[in-house]
Amino acid sequence: MLHYLFLLCFLKIFVLLPSLYCHEIVNEEVETDADTKLKKALKFSYEEKHYFFSVGEYSDFMKNNNKTWLEEPKHKGIKHYHVYHYHFYWLSNCEIPAGCKPPYCKPPPCKPIPPPTCEPVPPPTCETVPPITCEPIESTTTLKPSKPPKPSTPQKPKTTPKGTTTTTTELIRTSTTTKYENCESMKEFYFGRYESTIKINVTKYPKLEKCETCYNTIFGKTIYNRYQYLENLEDVRTQKFIHQVNSMTKSYLQKSTIRKYIDNKITTFATFDQYEAFRKYGEYYYYIYRYGLKNQSVIMRTTEYDTKGTVFFDLNKYDTTKKTKLEGYTFSLNNKHMAYLFSVDNNKLMTIKFKNSDGEDMDDILENVVLSNIDFAFNERGFFYSAFTDEDGNIISTLHNNKTVYHSLLYHKMGGEQKDDVIITVCKDEDVLVKGSVSEDGKYLFVYFYNGLDMNFNKVLYYPLYNINENKITKEIILKKLFSKYDATYKIITSDKKYVYVLTTKDASTGRVIRVKFSETNKESKNWKTLVNSDPKMKLQKVVAAGEKYLLLQYLDHFTDVIYIHDIITGKRITELDLMRGDIQFISSSIHHSRFFIKMSNQVVPQRIYSGNLVELTKTNKKVKLNAFVDTKIKNIYENKFVIKTVYFESTSNVQVPILIFHRADLKYNSKNPLLLEAYGSYGIPSLPSYDAPILMFVNHFNGIYAVAGVRGGGEYGSEWHDHGKLHMKQNSFDDFIAATEYLINNNYTRPSKLAIHGVADGGLLAAVVSRRRPELYGSVISQIGLFDMLTKNELTMTETWKQEYGDLDNKEDFNYLLSYSPIHNLEMPHRPVQFPCTLLIGETQPNKVFATNTLKYTAEVYNTIQKGIKHQRNPVFAKIVEQVGYRRGKDVDEKIEEAVDIFSFIKETLNIKWKY
Repeated sequence: MLHYLFLLCFLKIFVLLPSLYCHEIVNEEVETDADTKLKKALKFSYEEKHYFFSVGEYSDFMKNNNKTWLEEPKHKGIKHYHVYHYHFYWLSNCEIPAGCKPPYCKPPPCKPIPPPTCEPVPPPTCETVPPITCEPIESTTTLKPSKPPKPSTPQKPKTTPKGTTTTTTELIRTSTTTKYENCESMKEFYFGRYESTIKINVTKYPKLEKCETCYNTIFGKTIYNRYQYLENLEDVRTQKFIHQVNSMTKSYLQKSTIRKYIDNKITTFATFDQYEAFRKYGEYYYYIYRYGLKNQSVIMRTTEYDTKGTVFFDLNKYDTTKKTKLEGYTFSLNNKHMAYLFSVDNNKLMTIKFKNSDGEDMDDILENVVLSNIDFAFNERGFFYSAFTDEDGNIISTLHNNKTVYHSLLYHKMGGEQKDDVIITVCKDEDVLVKGSVSEDGKYLFVYFYNGLDMNFNKVLYYPLYNINENKITKEIILKKLFSKYDATYKIITSDKKYVYVLTTKDASTGRVIRVKFSETNKESKNWKTLVNSDPKMKLQKVVAAGEKYLLLQYLDHFTDVIYIHDIITGKRITELDLMRGDIQFISSSIHHSRFFIKMSNQVVPQRIYSGNLVELTKTNKKVKLNAFVDTKIKNIYENKFVIKTVYFESTSNVQVPILIFHRADLKYNSKNPLLLEAYGSYGIPSLPSYDAPILMFVNHFNGIYAVAGVRGGGEYGSEWHDHGKLHMKQNSFDDFIAATEYLINNNYTRPSKLAIHGVADGGLLAAVVSRRRPELYGSVISQIGLFDMLTKNELTMTETWKQEYGDLDNKEDFNYLLSYSPIHNLEMPHRPVQFPCTLLIGETQPNKVFATNTLKYTAEVYNTIQKGIKHQRNPVFAKIVEQVGYRRGKDVDEKIEEAVDIFSFIKETLNIKWKY
């Protein structure tokens, strides 16, 4: 009977084939009355048989499978019938039918028809899949709370003469996803793992033309750049792609049901009056003040630091476009003149103007200033600044030209014209930056030379200004040696006629304070006097002189800043200041007076400014009373309602790595909490717990957990910690981040479907690499201006700064190591049923177009790669290209809030989390 039914169905399918082309046609199961009676009356075995074939194989099938639908087995005893239930399939696309179960599925007996243009059947399906050839899963790290990191770390990388590093570890391992042995485990994983409310078929993403001939052979490796045309932001195809991805992203994120709530709360938490840079000049205390969410700041002054001041300088009166930003200011030694530095429309080429202490404008104007300190000399009669000059010594007015330019230090005689300014020193190396700094007593000019933007290695020369008349500075001067090698960090703290006091990492990876005689600067470091030894458990961040007798030392102590007062002569520690836990925003002090200022913040407190007076220190009193005269609080946010703590876990090489954790005090560790994990892990930059309105919104209103992993490569424990996460040891950064993720999951803070990760710039690289290697660990990934193409030579990858951190693309070993983890060159579709995580990629055309082109090319490659997951990939992958702003500086308040709203709308929808009112 089923045979006749099949013939009838076959004829119907044949007639309806054109309209059914895109669907697998399954013959409906038919149960007869006999079926029902047998099931009630007999013991029986029930077996489903699945067959699929093309038109040409139907007759063979019928000849070889002419069985009755009910057979009586040949064995004694009670009748036990074997019921065969046949399933017949029409192979519309020559693929194994959805629902076909083992062991009856076999390869299709016909040649494949071109892929259909309509949506496939939604996942998940229980069809068999080819054996999963998973690469070995990396060894599981021991994930338990432990003691703070030990001072010792793995062996230092060996540095070659050119600054590159020889291979000391294996190349970075590729993706390691879990193997699922059967259909039920795949289905269980799929339904339990992915909770995103946004689901997108991969056929919906924009499709770009690929250039298969766009490749280079480098060190024997073929390196494709299939979307090379996206590097040209003016190309019509690039503009079209930007419009497509932006429109798609906006159409989904704007639909978030609580987007307005997110926007309102972020705006509320970000609205408070801000105070910066309290300094005393003459009889006045000056500070920068910004009201609420206004973009422009004003300079205020007052005779009493803890009373509200009056406006001394308001940049808003000079700028009706609201595109001018105050970048800094300083006063002359006699406090008669003020210089202020400002930028227009985020231009890197800035301008310096001057005012008298009575508020009147001066005629001097210095333009095209870039990457510069600003310092008066000879009281108010001279001024030092930095700019780029060409080979003829002319200051350049644009950074976009093909000329050879050098960063130079210039001297300006007050009352003169800029065209008459004198180049004090210039290094004929395009990668070297030069900055001048005049000592607080006006006696010395210290000149810093940086080999690229990496501030971790510099040299310092000097010149005694008391030996020269300002009118005789008419040409380049011969600087004296102080620290003449790029072998460590050297920061001048203060000086007198005999000694210079310096913060250095020379022979001290976490920093120490030394004193050097000017007369002995040519001697080896063993002759330097160490005033404060390095502390292996804390990184010495900053040191300032305060009054005539003291030094204030700022340390980073496991995600929080602390300050100690030391005697400047003996180096002896006197006391620790009683500060809240958090990040120090600024320290202001002077050798000319005893009062100092410290501004701090943390995740709950936007700003707290302390003031103290060192005259309180005596032989019997070793404490300084602090006055928190600015203490900003957010309505309905109380410090005792939140937890900020640091935990530790063990990563590779038995290294202890810290995680900062921030959440509400009433939160329970039940594996159900949404968690946002961040890290940076590059250039020795530490992660600090500063106030962030979007993070507070996430923690307070999504009942979320915010975590920051202090992975190697960052600056949490000094230069050695940085060294073990750069160049050929970059794998440590990735291993640390993955181990941090596993720690948080295994200790019930969250689960993969509720875990989002976010990284900016080098942190975006980190997020991209770990989410590719372990996609099953992450529910949502946000890479903001990430570094995705590590192999293309451009104005970013060819800088000295880049080479010192990641390697030289012209060095074979460096190149191969970069190739092993460069995100765009290592993309692959995860093994089924694991999906590519929900991903938001944000690129920006400023300050460097490379940040946009990296994002565009990576997005195109991701869209191409996930087409292979057409049967099960539904997690969204969005991209957004922002034009005319830069993440480092220049975004106005509204732009920052809009960006944060997009990010947290994406997190809300992809983690499927609820708003807490």
